[in-house]
Amino acid sequence: MNDNYNEIIKQLHSKRNNYFFGEKELNSLSEEQRKDVEKSIVSLCQFGIEEAYKYIPLLNSIDVLKQLDDSHIKRVKDHSKNLIYIYLYIRTKDVNFLHKINKKTLKINHFGVLLKEFKNNFNAELLSFIMNYVGNDEQLIKYSYLCIYGQPNISTIDPYKVRSGIIGFAIGDALGVPVEFTDRQSRKIAPVTDMQGYGSHHVPEGTWSDDTSMSIAFMDSVIKEEKIDYDDIMQRFCDWCIKAEYTATDKVFDIGITTRQALSAYYYKRNDALHCGLLDYNSNGNGSLMRMLPVAIYLYANKFSETEEVEIVNNLSGLTHAHEISKLGCKIYCDYMKRILSGIDKKQAYEQLKSIEYDKYYSTETIDKYSRLLRGDISKLTESEISSSGYIVSTLEASIWCTLNSQKYDEAVLKAVNLGSDTDTVGAITGGINGCIYGENNFPDNWKSKLKKYNYLVNMSNGFSNILNNQKNKHLSM
Repeated sequence: MNDNYNEIIKQLHSKRNNYFFGEKELNSLSEEQRKDVEKSIVSLCQFGIEEAYKYIPLLNSIDVLKQLDDSHIKRVKDHSKNLIYIYLYIRTKDVNFLHKINKKTLKINHFGVLLKEFKNNFNAELLSFIMNYVGNDEQLIKYSYLCIYGQPNISTIDPYKVRSGIIGFAIGDALGVPVEFTDRQSRKIAPVTDMQGYGSHHVPEGTWSDDTSMSIAFMDSVIKEEKIDYDDIMQRFCDWCIKAEYTATDKVFDIGITTRQALSAYYYKRNDALHCGLLDYNSNGNGSLMRMLPVAIYLYANKFSETEEVEIVNNLSGLTHAHEISKLGCKIYCDYMKRILSGIDKKQAYEQLKSIEYDKYYSTETIDKYSRLLRGDISKLTESEISSSGYIVSTLEASIWCTLNSQKYDEAVLKAVNLGSDTDTVGAITGGINGCIYGENNFPDNWKSKLKKYNYLVNMSNGFSNILNNQKNKHLSM
C-alpha cells in the first residue's frame, strides 16, 4: 500500500502528462493518504495541468466548488475546457458547468470523444442537455447516436498518430538493420546510439527492411481496394519480393524463410491466398507480427465485432504464418495497439490485455505460450529474462517489455535494438508502438532526416488515414 501511495505521489509531483493510476489504486489508500493525493490533484488543476482534471470525478474529501473556479480553468487550453466542464459536472452535478461548454469548439470528433468517454456516466439530465445542445446540427446528431448506441461504431483516425506510428516503426526497423543477428554482448560493448549503415546487410544508413515493406504493401492494398482483399495483398507482397517494390533502396535484402515459402506457393503454385501460410510449429517466426501495425489501425478505425476481428487477424497472419501461435500473437498485438491508438496509457492498455477472453477463440495450449504476458507482469522481468529472437512470442514480449520500461521514444527503440538478435523486427515493432504513444515531434530529428524515403512513407500513411476516414464519413452520411 505504501509503495502504491509513493508511486502516485511521485507521478503527481513530476507533473507528467500521462498519470496511470485510477479508482482502484485510490481506493487502496488510507484515508489520510487519499486526502494527500486529492489535495495534490486539485493543486495541479489550479496550476492548469490538464491531465489532473480527469481525476476530479474520483475525489471524495474535497469540495471542488470551493477549490476551483474560472480563474484556474482559463489556464487550460481552449480545446480542453469542454472536457473539464464535463468532469466537473460529473463530480458536482452542478448543471452550470454544462452551460459553460463552448459549442464553437465542440467539434464533431471532440464531441465523439466526450460521448465515448462519458457514456457510462450519463444520466437523463446530461444526455438530454447534450442532445438539445447540438440542436439541428445533423452531423453532430448522427455522430452522437453512433457513439452512444454504437451502430455502426466507427472511430476517427488521427493522421498524425498514424504517421507517427509508421515513421516510428520504420526508424526502429532502420536502426536495427545494421546489427541484425549480432548478440547481446556485442551490443553491450558497442551499443547502437544513432542511425548507422552497412553492417549485417551492407546497406546505407536509414534503410528499412521487409518489416516496413510488407506493412506499406498492406496499406497500399487498402488504399487502392478500399477494403481487405487477401489476393491483392498477396500480390503486392509478391511485387515486393520479386520486383523490389515498396523497398527503401529498390533492393530486397531480407526475407524470412516462412514468408518466402508462402509467397512462392501463391505466385508459382497459384495456391489460394488463404491456403499459402505454413502450419507447422516451427513456422512461428515473427514474419506476420511485423506487418500488423496497419492492421491494428484498420481494426481500430472500423470497430468490427470480436468474432470478425479474430477472423481478419487470423486470415492476415495466415497468409504466411498459419499456425495458431502466430495468429494469437498477432491478435494480442492488435488488441494492445487498439488501446494505444484510443489514447489509453500504455500500462493500463497492457493490464487490459489480461482480461480478454482469448480462450473463446484459441486453444489453452496456445494461450499458455503467452502466459508471461497474459498472466504475469512482463515489465517486472529482467533484461536477461527477455529473449529477442525471431520467435513470435519472444518478439511480442520484448517489444512490450521495452515499451513498459521506457519513458521516451528513443529510449524504447534503442533498448529494443540493443537487445541484439532480431534487432530490426524488435526495433520496428517497439518503434511503432512508441511512435503512436509519443508522436513524431518527439523523434530525434537526425533519425528522421536519415530515414530512406521519408516523404514516401509520410504520403503512404496519410493516404491510409484518408481512406479510413473516408470510410467513416460514408457511414455518417448514410
